[in-house]
Amino acid sequence: MTGSASSRPIGRPRLLAALFFASLLLVATAAGAHAAGRTAAQAGAATPATGAATPPAERAWIHHALSRMNLVEKVGQLFVINAFGTGIHDEDPQMVKLNRQFYGVTDMSGLIGKFRPGGIIYFDWSNKLEDPRKIVGLSNGLQGLARSSHARVPLLISTDQEEGEVTRIGAPATVFPGTWRSGRRAASGSRSGPPGSPAKSSARWASTSTTRRSSTPTSTR
Repeated sequence: MTGSASSRPIGRPRLLAALFFASLLLVATAAGAHAAGRTAAQAGAATPATGAATPPAERAWIHHALSRMNLVEKVGQLFVINAFGTGIHDEDPQMVKLNRQFYGVTDMSGLIGKFRPGGIIYFDWSNKLEDPRKIVGLSNGLQGLARSSHARVPLLISTDQEEGEVTRIGAPATVFPGTWRSGRRAASGSRSGPPGSPAKSSARWASTSTTRRSSTPTSTR
């Protein structure tokens, strides 16, 4: 009994210590698992599932297109620039002068060949955007140049068309009111409002298009 009685004070602290350290181990393990799960969830959210979303044929086309490009063509894909003229071989003296001044080329054909841009942006002061047929002809000509190049990647063709004060392409294209007029009508709850209607705006911008297009650009923007 003496040996048994003397062993109780020694065994109880050891048991309590073991339980304490076991509890700490369980808490640490749970905290580590929670942190790892959260990190994995964040990584999954930050990484888009491009592999699952992009069809194999599209991925193959991208890799094939990039494999054909040299460094100049890859860098060119990062830029969308403007050029001067209503056609890829515009011989208008003013357009030739501006192309030479800003790009060191005579026309758009030379610009595409020299810089290999990823896209072209139209402005009324650089491309005289009055005739839809000329715009179509210019776009088709530019795409033909791009697709016949070494990379054979089509251009991104765009225009700065914010409506309102910034309207590059007017009638016969539909011209909508600017954001200020649209917001004013929405705030007042009016759906009609003749001053801001598309028809009225089209007529107003078409009547002022000649004045706006006569301005001479002072920069490539």
